[in-house]
Amino acid sequence: MDHTLVITPFSEIESILTTKAFISAAGVSDEYGVSCFDYNEAKVKKMAMKKSKKNILVFDHMKIGLVRKAYINDLNQFDLLICDQELPKNFIIKNNHQ
Repeated sequence: MDHTLVITPFSEIESILTTKAFISAAGVSDEYGVSCFDYNEAKVKKMAMKKSKKNILVFDHMKIGLVRKAYINDLNQFDLLICDQELPKNFIIKNNHQ
């Protein structure tokens, strides 16, 4: 009988508590939220956000306005947005409303 323990990215994240989660994205839209190409990747990022005290979105300006198939979360669920250029005025983040 094989008693091998299988660890998946999902089970590992469920057992971790962090102070900060740095989340990258392939699409960042004020209307449709934050997205990526892969559903499993989006699931892992959602779980990481739930287990973190502070959620930080990191992306370059080329992702602004793009919408990909796998939804991660709304922009207002992030505590901080980090981009290589100034953000559009309509981007609102949690607690800051900037």
